[in-house]
Amino acid sequence: MDLLTAIYQMNFLTKILIFTVILLLALNLVAEEKIKVGFPAPLSGDAETLGIPIINAAIIANELIANNKFEFIFEDSKCQGAPAVSAANKLINVDRVKYAIGMACNSELLASAEVYGKAGVTVLTTSANSGDQTITSKNIFRIFPADQIAIDILFPYIQSNFQKIGVITEEDAYSELLTRAVNYQNKESKNPLQINFQTAKFQEEDFRPILLRLKQQNVEAVFINTATEPSFIRAVQQTKQIRLEAKILGVYMPFGESAQQILGKDLIGVVGADLPDLDANPVASKLMKRFAERFGKSVSALPLTPTFEAVRILNQHILTDRTIPELVKDPEFIKNSLIGPYKLDDNGAIQGIHFVLKTYDQKLMEQQLPDAIKANRN
Repeated sequence: MDLLTAIYQMNFLTKILIFTVILLLALNLVAEEKIKVGFPAPLSGDAETLGIPIINAAIIANELIANNKFEFIFEDSKCQGAPAVSAANKLINVDRVKYAIGMACNSELLASAEVYGKAGVTVLTTSANSGDQTITSKNIFRIFPADQIAIDILFPYIQSNFQKIGVITEEDAYSELLTRAVNYQNKESKNPLQINFQTAKFQEEDFRPILLRLKQQNVEAVFINTATEPSFIRAVQQTKQIRLEAKILGVYMPFGESAQQILGKDLIGVVGADLPDLDANPVASKLMKRFAERFGKSVSALPLTPTFEAVRILNQHILTDRTIPELVKDPEFIKNSLIGPYKLDDNGAIQGIHFVLKTYDQKLMEQQLPDAIKANRN
């Protein structure tokens, strides 16, 4: 007796039971099928302080926003061009992903954008951005503002308070972008500053020779323009070792979790440009709370909330079958944004998120400096 004949001879209730079991098994298989999402991020070296938090943030967002529909495939892009290209090729040719989230560093995005673009992979970056360079691919979206905008806030403060400064630039696309912005602002100024530009290797260990040169030049302030928090921390520690009495300036790095934990009181008075608090949204606050419960409290929401938002965008893109530009133009979608109101330009770069000036007070609490300082430009 074959299977079909056996089923035919069963009573009605038995047939219903069998078909119900088959249906439940089929539904379970569909429910368990996850969508592969590539996740290139720096997982080793100094830049892991950027990569690990965004990976953990994506895991939380996948659970609470996307109902665990995504299977993230993590690849170490090392915050460098060549490893980022290798990671992209592996994700595209081996894992066959159609989507990617992540990228902490501009250098990895700029190097791999063409690879993802040619393969038609939809990419949402969480802290990497193209800076002053244009990415022509229409499927790469940067959910983080262009870094050089930070200099629009920081440079007027510098110009209002100092005449002679030093700028230390690590050999990295992000740091070099900020230095170009400083140089441009200074050249456009009616009263340009005296700026001593110094270059350091990527992930430099010993900044003391550079710092000693700046000390000999009697600079009033030093913009420590490093690509990662560990490099920034080393540079600040070494300013203390050589007794360099100059104001410390930075972008992002002074307000990271590692900097606050390691440098402690040495951060008092440091001034830098950073994003404002981006976790005021109730959903974002819930995600940050869950993040803290599992991975420890993050001193800054940067770049966790852009990662949450990237997962939200991808989830809605797949659920609604609407393009990402269409989604972002929808007022209802933006009303629920986890990072505040924004839009995407024609090249996929985010617009509408602005920087603020911050410092640390005597209790080592972050303080936003008054907006009036921003207007003090010549």
